[in-house]
Amino acid sequence: MKVEDTLLSRLTKVIIAIILFELFIMLCGQLNFIRDDSFISLTYAKNFVEGSGLVFNSGEQVEGFSFSHTTLPTGFSGKKSSLLSDSG
Repeated sequence: MKVEDTLLSRLTKVIIAIILFELFIMLCGQLNFIRDDSFISLTYAKNFVEGSGLVFNSGEQVEGFSFSHTTLPTGFSGKKSSLLSDSG
């Protein structure tokens, strides 16, 4: 009887975890924050590489990126690769 209770308890926990994971995935799809944040970071990095600075729109001096840990390394790697391609 004790083995069956343990198995039922584990099965219940697995089912609850699957349901919570499915709800999380559905919520991510509804909020669209994953795609938007990536687009924003890449736009800032592109403008940085092109020489406009850390701005979303060229010519506007408003900084608003929230993920400096992805925007800055992407921008610096883009600058480095563009410098290497210009020298060749």
